[in-house]
Amino acid sequence: MVLKEKNLTIIYISQEQVEESKKKYEHMEKDRAEVMAENKRLLEPLREAKEQVDLLKKQLANYEKDKETLRVRFPV
Repeated sequence: MVLKEKNLTIIYISQEQVEESKKKYEHMEKDRAEVMAENKRLLEPLREAKEQVDLLKKQLANYEKDKETLRVRFPV
C-alpha cells in the first residue's frame, strides 16, 4: 500500500512539473513572438538609418575633397 501511495505521489508531482513546463513554454513562445514583432518593426528604421549614414559618409568625403581642392587653389 505504501508503494502505491509513493507511486501516486510521484505521478502527481510529475504531472505538476509537466504543467509547469507547458506554462513556461507558452510564456517563452509569447515572449519570442513579441521580440520577433519588435525586430520586424525596427528593421525599416534601421535600414533608413544605415542609408542616411552612407549618404553622410559620401557627403563628408566630398566635403574633405572640396576643402583640399580649395586649400590647394587658394592657399592662406
